[in-house]
Amino acid sequence: MPDFDWNDLRVVLEVSRAGSLAQGAERLGLDQSTVGRRLTKIEAELGATLFLRSRKGLVPTDAGQLAIRRATGIERRIDVLSECVSESGKGLSGDVELYGNPWLLDRVTAVVAPRILAEHSGITLRINGTGKPHLDSSGAAIGFFLEAKPQAPRFELRLGTIPYRVYRAKDRTVSDRVAWVAFHEPGMSRARYLPFLNRLRRPDEPIALTASETGILMSAVASGIGQGLLPECLAGDDSRLEQVGDTQLDMEATFHLHPDSIQLLRVQTVIRKIREAFIPAFLGDVDGRKPAPLTTKPLGDRPQALTE
Repeated sequence: MPDFDWNDLRVVLEVSRAGSLAQGAERLGLDQSTVGRRLTKIEAELGATLFLRSRKGLVPTDAGQLAIRRATGIERRIDVLSECVSESGKGLSGDVELYGNPWLLDRVTAVVAPRILAEHSGITLRINGTGKPHLDSSGAAIGFFLEAKPQAPRFELRLGTIPYRVYRAKDRTVSDRVAWVAFHEPGMSRARYLPFLNRLRRPDEPIALTASETGILMSAVASGIGQGLLPECLAGDDSRLEQVGDTQLDMEATFHLHPDSIQLLRVQTVIRKIREAFIPAFLGDVDGRKPAPLTTKPLGDRPQALTE
């Protein structure tokens, strides 16, 4: 049986994540020739080709995919062990990636991140608004979304609901013809937003503009393009906007987590800090308001995690 070096297995993981030798080498802090030699060495020890070249970069073979899964499991066990030792000594450390809805991440960065980093200087937060994790699926990555269903094996952890209300531009002449702006993102799995908005607007009131970014929608409303259904915690503090009526849509905010990532203490810590700051970040400091109970909705037979 081959005697594998963990540093060689890390090469396999980082090359698979980066999709090329050059970018894998950059992630590892090594030169490309060293990475190439280590990859050749482990392929020789296994007696199998792990990657094939394509126009899109290096693509894992079946053997490569198996090696990646096994190496990922080893990485997670090393990571958990390292955290346990670190916690007993100098405290939590390592990267935690937050990916998902950009405006949610912006609020977390403004309100919660300073608290996390002040208490845990060894943690590095990686903010990623692309909607997909850069880290391996089972790494220290936390998805943060509104009304979005996770893909297996990830499960969702409910945080609470965020109110949306209708806003229009302040100090602008209101015409007889009302137009709207609306959030739209292809593939929305729980599209309550658009049906709700369509019940609000009359048939003769067009949707003049759609966007996948809340900041763009707020600019569109402020410029007078149309009125829109926007998060109250943002639009309510925007001096350019004014609320129209009392209609409210409660959008459910959830974390998306891999069963392996939830075992990491630094992931649990970041989740707890976001939950503790949910009211000032997303609801405002209102007496009597409390965040929703921290419960899970696992997919299939995945285990529940971090319940109270």
